Amino acid sequence: MKFRTLFMSTLAALALLVAGCAEEEKDSDIPSLKVSSTELTVTPAGGAQTFQVTSNRPWKIENTADWLAVDPVSGKASADPVTVTVTALPNSGYDRTASLKVSMDFDYKTVTVSQAGELGPDESKVPSGTGTADDPYNVIAAQALALEVGEEGSGNVYVKGIVSSISTTTLSSFGNIDYYISTDGTTENQFYVYRGLYLGGNQFTSLSQLKVGDEVVIYGKVVNFKGNTPELTQGNYLYSLNGQTSGGGIDYENCEEKTVEQFIATGNDGNYYKLTGTVSRFSATYCSFDLTDASGTIYVYSVANKDDWSDKIKNGGTVTLAGKYEYYSQKSQHEVVNAQILSFTEGGDEPGGETAEPKTVTIAEFNAAEESSTQPYRLTGTIGGSINTTYGNFDLTDETGTVYVYGLTATNLGYGASNDKSYASLGLKAGDKVTLIGFRGSFNDKIEVLYAYYVSHESGEGGDEPGGEIAEPKTVTIAEFNAAEESSTQPYQLTGTIGGSINTTYGNFDLTDETGTVYVYGLTATNLGYGASNDKSYASLGLKAGDKVTLIGFRGSFNDKIEVMYAYYVSHEAGEGGDEPGLEDDFTSNVTWTLGTNAYSQDATVNGTEGVSVLKLGTSSKVGDATLSIPKGTTKVTFYAVSWTNKPTKLVAKVGDSEIYSVEPAVNSGATGNPTYTLTVASSDKYTMDLGSALEADTEVTVTTSGTNTRVIIFAIKAE
Repeated sequence: MKFRTLFMSTLAALALLVAGCAEEEKDSDIPSLKVSSTELTVTPAGGAQTFQVTSNRPWKIENTADWLAVDPVSGKASADPVTVTVTALPNSGYDRTASLKVSMDFDYKTVTVSQAGELGPDESKVPSGTGTADDPYNVIAAQALALEVGEEGSGNVYVKGIVSSISTTTLSSFGNIDYYISTDGTTENQFYVYRGLYLGGNQFTSLSQLKVGDEVVIYGKVVNFKGNTPELTQGNYLYSLNGQTSGGGIDYENCEEKTVEQFIATGNDGNYYKLTGTVSRFSATYCSFDLTDASGTIYVYSVANKDDWSDKIKNGGTVTLAGKYEYYSQKSQHEVVNAQILSFTEGGDEPGGETAEPKTVTIAEFNAAEESSTQPYRLTGTIGGSINTTYGNFDLTDETGTVYVYGLTATNLGYGASNDKSYASLGLKAGDKVTLIGFRGSFNDKIEVLYAYYVSHESGEGGDEPGGEIAEPKTVTIAEFNAAEESSTQPYQLTGTIGGSINTTYGNFDLTDETGTVYVYGLTATNLGYGASNDKSYASLGLKAGDKVTLIGFRGSFNDKIEVMYAYYVSHEAGEGGDEPGLEDDFTSNVTWTLGTNAYSQDATVNGTEGVSVLKLGTSSKVGDATLSIPKGTTKVTFYAVSWTNKPTKLVAKVGDSEIYSVEPAVNSGATGNPTYTLTVASSDKYTMDLGSALEADTEVTVTTSGTNTRVIIFAIKAE
């Protein structure tokens, strides 16, 4: 993304804060910060303890405990250790601890100060409870459980606490609220409750139903989201509120009954209605399915009480539920949301069985048929197109037309069953003539054969079996490649320079020569053949942006974008400088961050360089902020930033309430993994915040994300 220049008005606003000039400090030494001790203990009577700081950069100490005094709180770069004295007041209360953050640039050390109290340990800060309704976990125990179970999560448990803050400002159509609880109602040691529902799993109808200070017991699943956010995840609800365990909810059993057609006609009026119909396309993972009655079919997207029903629902059975209507514009689809399943009776076309005998049809007749989850069809055609050998996805062609087979399995698993990845065992290849049985369906208006299973096949003569080629590679320019027809049988040899946003796991990048550019979707070290799964061997080639590479691949496309598919490596020449992304040799981070809401500090590997400190700002749904301390004399701040969501995220820098800078970093698919990221960055990811004139004093700038996709990585910030 091109750098966005700062508007003159924002420069003028900042100019009020800056004046003069200062000499830039330079230090080529590797930044180093050491503390002599990370733990200090003070008696209940109070007193002083010391530790030493050694740093070759300016450092400071942050401390929020009002019972401690620290001297000094900052220091200059020095080869000699500096003694820091920590003095504690007498403690007539509970045992207490505090953390001192000794920070230098992006690096910091934590010194923990512990002091016993005359009253002993504070029970509110000790884990308690067994997670049952009679003995709920407290917040401390819930946090420990989250760290233990990780992203996989626990089973449903009970957690008690006091509402300490509420994040939701507008009640969504799903009637849930984001909020925090703690043991004592303060914002210390808070535990996040994500999309919590009201008593009994009912929707909140007003934000006033939950207030800071309310005593709650919550029933739900505990997870450590992305490894850094302990929370009660979506689907949780209030078991009790200030001692009340029921009331204020929706009477699902007595909701007005509607047919599917009538339900859709009500539109999004916010009311719950009761529906009864047959289940098909059931997903046990999400407890989602199609509900069909005599008037039509609708998709049940979300089920509030799915944990109680996911192991009971089966295709072909009859379900009764109450839910709200929503229209999902992205798929042009009518949906039931926030459904409460009331009853289910087994029967019908349970996976493994069919409700009718298969009809033998041509592909043209199949494409003209109505969608059905009960009528299977027998088709015979030739395998081709882009073949997924894991799940059995491919184009099937006969003399009347072509249709896409979305998943072929070795045996009949039944309509709605999960793909068992048995396609590979069939030994099929492109060019083979196969007979299969499946159901007429569609996705995004594209006709598909769904839940298909193998009957028989005849080997094709030649074919483009993965691992072999039916033609010699043609050596072409990129312009000639882009003008060629798509083919799964004709490979092409291309030579060009690597660039763009590079995915180092699968070998995705832009390839450019003097005639044009094309996207390479997967380069492997050896020829795996058309349709083969990527073996992630790209990294072993040691390629980098700016290198000139020769490869062989096939002409394909995705979403109307031309691609080199199933490509394999031939040779390369190392680029001389090229446009290889990276940090300048003298680029040294020299500013200090204070982490705010949804902000995290960690290390990353950037273009092969390990240990680069980064700031993670925001999550997939929550904005993040951090405070950047810019030293006196700075005239500009240079930094790298990338979004790692599917949309760019606006990054805003403010001094007080005045916006001084904003930019939308480029989306970068090379940011992967947690907690250590591997980043592939380009020169376009570099941004400069020009301050116009030098700062007269140290200045704090708040950097904030905005929007619904808010995840940004910022790294290697340099003040000059």
